[in-house]
Amino acid sequence: MQSISFSGLGLRTKNEDYHYTNDNLYIVCDGVGGSPYGEVASKLACSTISDFFASNPFTAFDFEYFQKALQYSIEKFKETEAKYPEMKGMSTTVVLIAFDIEGAIIAWLGDSRLYHIRPNKSGAKILFKTEDHSLINDLRKQGTPSEGYLKQIRNYFAKHPFNYINKIIRSLFLASGKLHKEKRLYPEIRNYITKALSASCRDKFSLHRIMTSEIHNEDFLFLCTDGVLENITEAKIQQLFSTQLGMEEIKFKILNECESKTNDNFTFQLIKV
Repeated sequence: MQSISFSGLGLRTKNEDYHYTNDNLYIVCDGVGGSPYGEVASKLACSTISDFFASNPFTAFDFEYFQKALQYSIEKFKETEAKYPEMKGMSTTVVLIAFDIEGAIIAWLGDSRLYHIRPNKSGAKILFKTEDHSLINDLRKQGTPSEGYLKQIRNYFAKHPFNYINKIIRSLFLASGKLHKEKRLYPEIRNYITKALSASCRDKFSLHRIMTSEIHNEDFLFLCTDGVLENITEAKIQQLFSTQLGMEEIKFKILNECESKTNDNFTFQLIKV
């Protein structure tokens, strides 16, 4: 396999993304904005998860292994916050892929994504993509929110107040047909995630296995933070990942879409089988 990666500031003053690469493990993390020490959280997630894999080698992973890796990382977050109280509340998204003799397992929390892409001469086919743990995605699936769901959201925001709470609560009452308009009017909704890795995390990884038979030569695995997707649509991804372009050319085209144009930090890893 070949791999290539990049992490950029975008229009931010510091980079809160982090990524990790070795022969069979690839991780991308995005420190959650609005929380303290996002840059520490993303780096800590990469280091602790990769440490768990290095200390517990397996030829074939199961889903339980990934949940143990997550719990190990959570404990390290707790230890870090106990030692440095000013870091309390830091959190990060995680998306990773680990290859084994049976294929690969993808794990994620938050809205950093992984795409499994198969190129062809006319473009590419997206075979799989992770599903965002985000408010906007929950609303899209929900359609018109139920009163029970609204109550959950209100209770959450009561504990985690933000200055745009009224805008978000208002948006919850809109039918899914108006969601695209509201996403433009209130871009902060797009950025609100419902799951993340932190000391207080009680969530489990979402997991997806790809069998060896489902991974073809020349397939791509594309991991990225949401900053990459500010200016790169799925239609653009299908154009970029064609058999006509090499790894460096794809990287250049992604950078051309992101540098000096992306508000957020942007990080990606590109793996070619």
